[in-house]
Amino acid sequence: METVIKVYNAWKTTKHIALCPLVTFVAGWLTRSTVKGTIHGNDRPAAYILLGTSIIMVSILIYLGITRWKRNQLTKCAKVVLCLAIVALFAFFYLGWNADIE
Repeated sequence: METVIKVYNAWKTTKHIALCPLVTFVAGWLTRSTVKGTIHGNDRPAAYILLGTSIIMVSILIYLGITRWKRNQLTKCAKVVLCLAIVALFAFFYLGWNADIE
């Protein structure tokens, strides 16, 4: 029974980790479509919601990371992971912006 709980928790954690880059990727793609004017009128609110969500996610990650970094609450490895996570989210937005999905 304990193994089932661990597997469930791992799946839940994986969904949360994968959700941030996915939302950021789609936000980049829809933002580019909005700027170009090729987005349908019904999809425009979704683009704004996803862009706002991405900005909030990155802002919270940066704010919490900086405050913990200043208080010396992060190990060297955690500092590297924090920097990589921030760079990865910006990279996913850029990839979404340049994706030719339409």
